[in-house]
Amino acid sequence: MALNTRQRMLLHLIVRRFDREANATYLDPVILEEELDAGLPELAEDIDVLEAEGYVERSQMGSGEPGSAADLGGEDSWVLTPTDKGILAAMGLG
Repeated sequence: MALNTRQRMLLHLIVRRFDREANATYLDPVILEEELDAGLPELAEDIDVLEAEGYVERSQMGSGEPGSAADLGGEDSWVLTPTDKGILAAMGLG
């Protein structure tokens, strides 16, 4: 499945903001809404797609229901880790 433009932009943000020490990317959903001009439900769906396609993995630090979009790291941030496939795709090599 090919990623749409917003999903590719989101993947680029995840890779660009990756923190090696924490081994994760911390995203503020409210700021993402403004940056990508999309609502939280759409962004959560995009993250679900990125995870299903193997581009990112969710952190175990969530506070919502297991496996849900709300389980992305708590109420104030989403915590994700890009996979090798995600990094290569963001670099245009995958």
